[in-house]
Amino acid sequence: MQQPNTSRVLAFCSLLSLASYVALAYWPDFGPFFPGQKPPRFQLSEWGAISEKGPVVRGFMKVRVYTSPAGQGLRVRAILPEQDQSGVEIEVTDAAGSPIAGPAVATSPWLQSRPPSIYCGDLNGDGRADFAVPVGSGGNGLGAMAAELVVMLSSGPTYRIWVIPTMAPGPEDFLRLGEGRSCTIIKTSYANSGAHSDSPRRHSYWVYNLVAVRGDELVLANDLDPRFPKWIWWAGSSNHKPVRSLSGEEKQRIWNREAEPFFREVTRDEIR
Repeated sequence: MQQPNTSRVLAFCSLLSLASYVALAYWPDFGPFFPGQKPPRFQLSEWGAISEKGPVVRGFMKVRVYTSPAGQGLRVRAILPEQDQSGVEIEVTDAAGSPIAGPAVATSPWLQSRPPSIYCGDLNGDGRADFAVPVGSGGNGLGAMAAELVVMLSSGPTYRIWVIPTMAPGPEDFLRLGEGRSCTIIKTSYANSGAHSDSPRRHSYWVYNLVAVRGDELVLANDLDPRFPKWIWWAGSSNHKPVRSLSGEEKQRIWNREAEPFFREVTRDEIR
């Protein structure tokens, strides 16, 4: 069987400098890797917005369209909801605007911002372009990092759409682990111990898990690297050490306080 031509996909995606993207994939001083120990980054390109279309919703044009700098081929559309009870809709179209996948209500209702750019790459190694769309909260302080990463994976003639709740998704999140051609994504979570008899002092943690692309699906893949799942105590000016003071039972208790899913697939009911 002929192998997918990944270089052709990346050429189609038109690789750009990622330096202009303002988001960081996680708090650098509390990231999951010590300096010099990070696995290779998965190669992505960045697609900027080429147009915005009305009507105006909450001060912004309703539809933002992204494509490769060459201006040919696929388009990705991010659509603001007109009702506050709905999240951002994501759609893939051809160059003429005919739908290929979606539009789907992909994000939670409280996430209604749209990124200045999105990511393109052959995430599942099948020779076709896949997409990652970071949708942030538009908030302030730590809350500004809260986001969902919409991952659109090629599946036959269409795309399956997945959502990863995370913090400040960026290019640093996409890794190449193992011998396969597919991508592994770092999911970042913020966790707080809260008030509890076993831990009377409140502590905050960054929690990192690995989510791997397998064909047109996402799977939890902490087994790809023995450092994961990794909990880091948010204390001091810099820390990359795994926390030693929490038992497995206490980690589970803290994690259950938010009950955040690792990822979810956008269901047919969310596609209109």
